[in-house]
Amino acid sequence: MRQAGSINVTIPQAFDLLYIFNFEPKHMAGALSRFRHSLESICRQGVRICVSNNSAQCIESVVRELCPDVCYVHQPYNGPFSRAHAINFGVRSLVRTPYFIVSDVDLVYRPQHIATLAGKLGAIIERTDRPVRLVTYNYNLSPVYCPAWMNVRALRRFALTSSPGESSDYEALLKLPNNGGDYAHGNGVIHLESFLRLRGYDENMIGYGPEDDLFNCRIGKVNELVYDPDPQTASIHLWHPRLRMIQHRTNMRIWWDMKAHYNSLDNPGWDDVTANRDQDDWGIIK
Repeated sequence: MRQAGSINVTIPQAFDLLYIFNFEPKHMAGALSRFRHSLESICRQGVRICVSNNSAQCIESVVRELCPDVCYVHQPYNGPFSRAHAINFGVRSLVRTPYFIVSDVDLVYRPQHIATLAGKLGAIIERTDRPVRLVTYNYNLSPVYCPAWMNVRALRRFALTSSPGESSDYEALLKLPNNGGDYAHGNGVIHLESFLRLRGYDENMIGYGPEDDLFNCRIGKVNELVYDPDPQTASIHLWHPRLRMIQHRTNMRIWWDMKAHYNSLDNPGWDDVTANRDQDDWGIIK
């Protein structure tokens, strides 16, 4: 065990893996289908599965079919959904390991994903005196059928067609059409003590995006921020229509302004990049 200041940087022996599940009734069937594939690909890899469900419908019995030992909490939202707030709630409610993994419910993993990730994280921790935030890569599947006018890559995500061959078989999915890869900014490994000290994600963000990139900007000032392009730790993102873009313009403005502020700081400390400062109830869904 080593200490960086007052922060524990021990190499982890186990991981909690946190899913945030929140969908409206009209999207529930498709979301549950994708979630099953994700669980099937990861639940036998030695991780403790944590599911924070913020939908109106309880899904515990569905999840326990695949993961009997799942750690599950169900707390529906009464107001607008915030992925930032939901992650904070999920972490504070369920996560216990020194490092944990955040996963979207529509990601499929290689059979050795966790073992490879653990080895890579351990090697990084050995060569740094700071905790580590490790962001992994993913490949975005394309919809199977698109009208001709949707051939523009930027428009394909809005297609209302079904996803090609949803499956938990990583190698089979990798052979299907995809839009190329990108970093999964909201996924990968996070140091729990750092997350709590920074008071999690910025809860001014409502709906989706880009709450994850803003969090990485913040934690990257006090942790070793590593973007890992290795295909062996990449995931595959099952296609679906874009959802929950509630206040996207406002979120983009918050992201732009706050990221510029954090990047302008000279040698920032923990207090400089802490979010939700005046919220004693951060990470609590009432």
